Amino acid sequence: MVRASMGEGRAGQRFLILTYHRVGNLRTDPWSMTVTPQHFLERLWERVGRVPLGGNSVPSFAPEDMLLILCVHGSKHTWGRLTWVCDIAELIRVHQDMKWEQIMTQASALGGERMMLLSIFLANELLGAPLPATVSQRVRVDPAVKVLAGRITERLFQEDDSLTEFLEGSSFDPLYLKMRERLSDKIHYCFGSLTTRRISDWELVPLPRFLNSLYYALRIVRLSGKYGRRALKRFH
Repeated sequence: MVRASMGEGRAGQRFLILTYHRVGNLRTDPWSMTVTPQHFLERLWERVGRVPLGGNSVPSFAPEDMLLILCVHGSKHTWGRLTWVCDIAELIRVHQDMKWEQIMTQASALGGERMMLLSIFLANELLGAPLPATVSQRVRVDPAVKVLAGRITERLFQEDDSLTEFLEGSSFDPLYLKMRERLSDKIHYCFGSLTTRRISDWELVPLPRFLNSLYYALRIVRLSGKYGRRALKRFH
């Protein structure tokens, strides 16, 4: 089950939080938190409809909004699973009347046009998802899309998964950095990857609350040691 909610961070930043609950073991996996303009969130909820499910009807995002959400999710994880590409392909197949101009405009306004173009390019190339001629032409305008798609495809089907395992344990992936077209988003991603504290940072050295600021320095030291050793092992 997917639950959507809104959150607010520092300086009034608004977030769209999508939480995945896997039924059976009560595990919760918050898989996407993306800084999102307030006006987009308001319109997102305005466009929510209902779809039939098991004899009932449940709330569902509009197809155009769901496509963007799936694109952000897959891109955030640099398309490490083919099933995420399948989600995009099947959504396009089921909703061939989607408003593509609205999708393009919204993706560009959110700074996610390259992520969206890459997502539908993968769905088309790998799984034959049908795209309107104008959309296919738009996809091929950005040369970075084809380069990124090639690297992602290599990762998906490579027999040696050591690189995939290395990046899955990392908070930074250079491919995702290249998916962001705006310099401000690139800087935000790099800074966040370096400074966002995680459970492993707190477990390394338990500190009293008044020394919490030291975790930033400890995180840099921990990451340097952890990934520095991994990189040396990989290239030697």
